[in-house]
Amino acid sequence: MRTKRLAALLAGALAFTAVTTGHAFAAAPTILTACDPGSSWTAWSYTHKAYVITHENDKYNNTGITRTYTITEEVETVVTAGAEATFNTSEKTNVVIGKMEVAVGLNLHYEHAHTSKSSVTSSFRIPSSDHLYIFYNGTRKAWGKWSHFHCDSAQSWHTTAYKKVKSFAGSSDGSIRCDKSTTNGLAKLAKKKYCF
Repeated sequence: MRTKRLAALLAGALAFTAVTTGHAFAAAPTILTACDPGSSWTAWSYTHKAYVITHENDKYNNTGITRTYTITEEVETVVTAGAEATFNTSEKTNVVIGKMEVAVGLNLHYEHAHTSKSSVTSSFRIPSSDHLYIFYNGTRKAWGKWSHFHCDSAQSWHTTAYKKVKSFAGSSDGSIRCDKSTTNGLAKLAKKKYCF
């Protein structure tokens, strides 16, 4: 009986792990139908990542010559790293962020870090034209929920605690001319948000 239960647990664990880096799903791992009473399970309930623009500025150059502009990109979004825990989650926030790095495939910042709240100043050469140029600075934001489960006497899994975690990767900057296409994630977001 224990061998069958272990086999079912392993099969369920593999299936559960396969979806942890995708979209959200039910909080309790109901796929693990066989469990030993008193045992516990810890895993991601969900993880997500997205591009975020933190600074933005736009420029036209109708002077008839190529000019160098000093551009100050004002703060739009500040992304912080931290966690919100319920019950008595034993994992420290930085440990869980480290595990989220693996889950989402990004190098993340640790607790209390935040994207710059100051303006970002850069110099760019812009040719004369009627085209709108968008200048941006941004990052990849990551967030998820690290859940703890407990097997009760009826061999059912229940959520006993969780830690909602968020963080962000390194910053990137760049520019895009609004009439041009791009495959870059931050540039695509900047074009969608600011080109008109």
